[in-house]
Amino acid sequence: MQRMRGCGTYFLWRFTSASNSMCEWRLEMLLIRAENIEFQPWANGGGRTRELLAWPTTTSWKVRVTLAEIEQDGAFSPFPKVKRWFAVVTGQGVELRFPTGNRMVVQGDAPLCFDGKLAPHCGLLNGHTQDLNLMAREGVAAMRLVQPDIKWLEPFDQRGIFTTGAGWLYPQPAGSNGGSRMRLEPNTLLWDIAGEGIRYVPDSQHSRAWWLGYSGSVA
Repeated sequence: MQRMRGCGTYFLWRFTSASNSMCEWRLEMLLIRAENIEFQPWANGGGRTRELLAWPTTTSWKVRVTLAEIEQDGAFSPFPKVKRWFAVVTGQGVELRFPTGNRMVVQGDAPLCFDGKLAPHCGLLNGHTQDLNLMAREGVAAMRLVQPDIKWLEPFDQRGIFTTGAGWLYPQPAGSNGGSRMRLEPNTLLWDIAGEGIRYVPDSQHSRAWWLGYSGSVA
């Protein structure tokens, strides 16, 4: 495995040999550390965002993962034709105001999924929060709260994990002799994980992690 770094992202490559006469480097995963990504301030001044992933490009993305710092009450930006997932990473949580009623989201809750065009008003429950967002145009996506040491089997084309604390990722089911474990540091997004039955074991029971999945194609 070789690592190439640029703009806060580690590109993980594996050297493979298809035959005695054919060898290649194959891009396998992206390892993105939040601390290496610059903040983008919100237009309304209510917060700032780190864009951890935008695929296939930052301007014409089909799937996007961000880590946001919400510093004051205000409305979310509208994203028409985008499905969103929202989870509280740190802080006391928020209350989101939708036309159908208000929804409170706090640490430990399952990610809230909603239509991006709704752009709910966000009220802080007790100060600043940090929040994880998954956004998807077209295709199929999901964000799940990780259950430690329980394998994740959903068959997405692209799969990732975001962690708040350090831990070990196992690309094979428990008890398997195949594959090798991978160390993840706090506040890291690992994207495009290969293998089935992957599982994550955090060092601390107080840290959290989320599975992220997306299936779609480039137009």
